[in-house]
Amino acid sequence: MSLGCEVIESDEPDRYAGRVSTEATRPGGSKQTRTSELDATILRTGQHFLALRGLDETSAVLLADAVGTSIGPIYSRYDTMEDLAVELWRNELCSHLEQLLADLRSSSTSDLDARARLAEIMAHPDELSSALVEVLAVARRYSFLREVVADDLTRLLTSHITAMAPVPPAIALGHAHVALGALFLAPVGSKTTPEDMMTVLEFLAVSCHDRVAAAASPVKVSPTVFPLPNASSGDELLDAFTKAVLEVVAQVGYAKASANRIARRAGHGFSSVYSHYGTKDEFIETTVNLLVDQLIVLTPSGFVGTSREDFIATSVANTQGFASESNRLERHLRLEVVLAARHHEVLGSHMAAAYEGLNAFGREAFQKMFPSMADEQILAIRNMWQLIRSQGFGLSLIRSTTALAAEIEWTPAATALRNQIEQRILNKLS
Repeated sequence: MSLGCEVIESDEPDRYAGRVSTEATRPGGSKQTRTSELDATILRTGQHFLALRGLDETSAVLLADAVGTSIGPIYSRYDTMEDLAVELWRNELCSHLEQLLADLRSSSTSDLDARARLAEIMAHPDELSSALVEVLAVARRYSFLREVVADDLTRLLTSHITAMAPVPPAIALGHAHVALGALFLAPVGSKTTPEDMMTVLEFLAVSCHDRVAAAASPVKVSPTVFPLPNASSGDELLDAFTKAVLEVVAQVGYAKASANRIARRAGHGFSSVYSHYGTKDEFIETTVNLLVDQLIVLTPSGFVGTSREDFIATSVANTQGFASESNRLERHLRLEVVLAARHHEVLGSHMAAAYEGLNAFGREAFQKMFPSMADEQILAIRNMWQLIRSQGFGLSLIRSTTALAAEIEWTPAATALRNQIEQRILNKLS
């Protein structure tokens, strides 16, 4: 049943649309038919570039060139690329999200076909799924797009939570966070397979039946405050520029972080940077790479060396922190860094390598603590980290346009996570 997203009919038999051709169909038939064909081609091509390059780097000129038309037909349909994104959301992306959530609910029961379908798309997102997370990541920066997306997203997620009852809202919404976060991180995170994602989805399914988590008493904690990463090179001027880059990227995105914007924020002429770096791009790239290293760090202390009570309290505090308005800038910065890595090869390679290095570090640390640890436990740890990372970035995606996550009591989700860690990892290592 549709929940109110505007959709267009399609002859595509697959439940998830795959890659579309950007080649225009040669006009034929009546003028009305030719116009309709061109409308559809422009929209399909826009979806392709939105998935590949993101909204910030999709332009009318690029679109016209790919379609094989002049720029006039583009501007006669869309004043801005934001208008294109709004039409794509209404025609395709909103209903695609609705289907993803439906499959997520089915995956949490006994529908193994839905689980396998979802695992495949989480490991290897198709074009429509990539376009979906691209729009969710930047909607907050485009006023009309945010208004449209926020209304639909709140309605779809509220209905998803209702449909999953009696599963606690924190667990139901947490599942959506994991699925969307996995789609967002797929091109730049550590390599994952559909088998990995099947395990992650199995974790989620088990949490739906966790009676201990459902009955957990709310933990009273203060939301964690996440300051922006600290710039401490020892050069006061350079640190001022590094801080300015972080703030500007969080506000307008990597693609729009111009030298003038950064210089105004730093309060110094940008030429000062050239004594340290050859170009503006080199400086921003280096700064974002340093940020990547700080954002993705996750140590084994999250699993061992922490009491059950402390783990649950910290997990609740961190989730509340990510959802709180006080951490808005840091939350946006996380999204913008991943977006930059998705669209720029050097940044993407650095992020992927950082994640792989982190996995290797965690594996070695656990093997030193537990020399007899089996491959099964190593894989469980890796997949649990994947779940936690995906949940964090998915929360940031959703919270950037709707405040729903800030209204949820997160103790059941934190308890279910701890229960899974104990059952699948810690109890087998003791």
